[in-house]
Amino acid sequence: MSNVPRQVLAVVLCGAFLLFASGCASSLAVRGDAPSDEPAQTKERVPLIPEAYHYFTTGNYLASTGDDSGAVIQYRRALTYDPGSRAIRLALAQAYAREGRYDEAAITAESIRPRDSEVLSFLAQVYARTRSQARRQAVYEEWATVEPDNVHVWQFLANVYRIAGDTVQQMAALERVAELRPDPAVYETLGFLKLQTGQTEEAESWFRRAVVSDSSQKATRVMLGLAQIWSERDEPDSALVYYRHAVELNYYNTELRRRFFYYLLQQELAEEALAEARQILKLSPDEPDVLYRIAILEYDAEQLDSAEVHLTDWITRYGDDALGRFLLGRIAQERGDTATAEAQYLQSIHLADSLVEGYLALGFLYNQQGMHDSAVSLYGTALNHRPDHAGLLFGLGAALEQGDHFDEAVTTFERLIALEPEHAPALNYLGYMWADRGLRLAEALDLIKRAVDIQPDN
Repeated sequence: MSNVPRQVLAVVLCGAFLLFASGCASSLAVRGDAPSDEPAQTKERVPLIPEAYHYFTTGNYLASTGDDSGAVIQYRRALTYDPGSRAIRLALAQAYAREGRYDEAAITAESIRPRDSEVLSFLAQVYARTRSQARRQAVYEEWATVEPDNVHVWQFLANVYRIAGDTVQQMAALERVAELRPDPAVYETLGFLKLQTGQTEEAESWFRRAVVSDSSQKATRVMLGLAQIWSERDEPDSALVYYRHAVELNYYNTELRRRFFYYLLQQELAEEALAEARQILKLSPDEPDVLYRIAILEYDAEQLDSAEVHLTDWITRYGDDALGRFLLGRIAQERGDTATAEAQYLQSIHLADSLVEGYLALGFLYNQQGMHDSAVSLYGTALNHRPDHAGLLFGLGAALEQGDHFDEAVTTFERLIALEPEHAPALNYLGYMWADRGLRLAEALDLIKRAVDIQPDN
């Protein structure tokens, strides 16, 4: 060995160090196209300038032993001989990062030109450590141009744009993700974003792709998105197809069934809505709003026995209710049970004295029974709460007329007509009051003609 020149010996030893260090240093950083928390290790060629080569390989050896401070010194010396070396700059930046000197690591890596995916990956990791979100975003945007097929880069950018509220950029990034890695969840997200931005045709296209890719229960939200699109286009038949399909896939999902039920109500599909509501109650008996609406649907469908059972059940379980009592009164009245009807109406008024339905129904009942004074008194009480309510004024006028209080009835109807000049029933009633008595016949004829003009098919 004494006959070997010192410079040659140094090069040989450094070459050995490089072979050893390159194997050890690879465990210090994570490579690849996926973002990582660890700095990426360079695969670049080693410098060919002998002096730079010596310091670079010595730095690699020190880095492999955990002496990053010493490695930094060696790498910086190497750069004085080969300042344009990408490999030395990246190794120095990585050593800075392992020491926690992230600002120096970033400055060093930023100086590397051109920047490939390895350098950009490293910079992204450094800025993640320093929480420099804007710089990290800029790195990923550059990375997307350098490596446009890296799905992880586009996924990161989509999330960044989502957080920033930049829906346009988010959609563009997600569309690239969808191209690189087909995924029903990405299709679904794009569908909802397109729907949110008013691009219904594109939304429908993405939703359809999601359904084709995944027709299982996971596709439920997609189908609901399609249902919303068709609903907004005012094509309920198409919307109902997707609602029904979603319910079929999620038989026990009562929340979904409720949404479908309310849509059926909106479309006035009472029969199907009633069937759906009954199914909801089978699956989830404690559904007060559904139970209440079932009773109303049954009442409207003249299924009085079922409506009475459900209303009574609702009141028993969830507390007394003015509208519920009113409907029970109507059911009793239609059966001819006036005593029960009166009791239910009075209870409705007691629970909500500003709710006119109870007054109107009970006043009508009193008039039917010839209890005109009771009706007048009741309407008077109601008008204290709603002094200009047309229905109450009409009821009062009729009760006064039928109770032989002609002048007071005329005054009441004239007040109503002054408030609502096109109230056809009031015009007609007052006209016939005068005509039947041979009074003010010209005015009576005029009132009746006005009523006919307003309601020609009456």
